[in-house]
Amino acid sequence: MSGEFPSTIQAADPGQTVTETFGWQFGNWGLLLLASAAWGAQAQSGYSTGEKVLGACIALTGLALASLEVRRRLDRRRFLVQGGEVGVYRRGRLERVVPRSGIGLYIPEVLNTVQIVFGLVLAFCAAAGVAFAARDLADRCMAGLASAVFASAVASSVRTRHRCDILLVPHPKLGSRWVLLPTGQKGRLLA
Repeated sequence: MSGEFPSTIQAADPGQTVTETFGWQFGNWGLLLLASAAWGAQAQSGYSTGEKVLGACIALTGLALASLEVRRRLDRRRFLVQGGEVGVYRRGRLERVVPRSGIGLYIPEVLNTVQIVFGLVLAFCAAAGVAFAARDLADRCMAGLASAVFASAVASSVRTRHRCDILLVPHPKLGSRWVLLPTGQKGRLLA
């Protein structure tokens, strides 16, 4: 089945390939957690061992999320359609071939989208309110950064819901994998 597909994506015609895209939620949350850990570390009061461990866990989680954001942007999946099959390329190499008929379109529920955006807008308003009410410069900076992260999260959520299409691509171990494509590209992969 994969004999028809080139072993590397570089051998394919660039006009025939589709590259996945991403929102930036992992980067947002990673930045917020890293900034929170830094803000906590600069406070003047002494910390117990448990508080230090918690701060380290927050920083490591933020670093892991930020690293994941960088890693997945450097390792975008690319797809090549040939007839009724789609070659899935990862790290530039053919990973697997799936039938076009096995690829489905995921349509997000409207209420789910409203809840996500509403929650992020509330978080943005709370952080912005703290930024304006705080007296200490470090608190203002942290709250300002948090409000910027929440605003970015709102923008990412709106973009991924309204400017991108989510496809479910068959995966041998996971059953299916979500793939985000720019609007207008889904027709190239769907049967």
